Amino acid sequence: MPTNLWTAFVTPIVVALLTTLVVEYFAKPRLDARKERLIRDRRQLDELVYGFQKIGLVYGSLPSPRQRIRAAFTDEALMKSLLDAEMSIQTTLDAMSRLSMRYAIAHTEHISRTSLFLGYLLGMTRSTDATAPDDVENLKKVASQLEHFDTYFRVYVGLEDSQEALIKRVFWRMSTAKEYREDAIATLDRLGLKAGDETRDLDS
Repeated sequence: MPTNLWTAFVTPIVVALLTTLVVEYFAKPRLDARKERLIRDRRQLDELVYGFQKIGLVYGSLPSPRQRIRAAFTDEALMKSLLDAEMSIQTTLDAMSRLSMRYAIAHTEHISRTSLFLGYLLGMTRSTDATAPDDVENLKKVASQLEHFDTYFRVYVGLEDSQEALIKRVFWRMSTAKEYREDAIATLDRLGLKAGDETRDLDS
């Protein structure tokens, strides 16, 4: 077999084998690791969003004084609901603590605000007197402010799923993300937590 023909035949095979080896032993492990990391990050973020949904459902189901009378909702039953509310917050805080380092660094300020709000709501829930109608009403009113914090995470999940994710991620901080930030800060200020000025310094 002529040398040129042999070279033309063998060279592509050698190149293909070398390429396969490089991909298999160097590139593929990195790609697999990145894929696993992205899947894990998304699962953790989904878990957090589910936690917000659970909080909204649990606090929304707390009966008003009139509903308690009509449904013969006992103090013991309300105490059980308050315990469920505590657990829903604790579960959500646990989910937040498991967010990936990559996501936590990118969204540190909002995670801090959300943790502060959830901690306040948890403390308020633990101190709520099940026999005091005003306590329960005030608790529900504060819990309804969760939307000023969880919407941020929900929109980010939407960006991850969007076909226009790259474009939207570039501009969302300059548009809608700013509105979420201001709403969250204003909510904390209304609750007397006075974290707004500190958080603005972190964002600047």
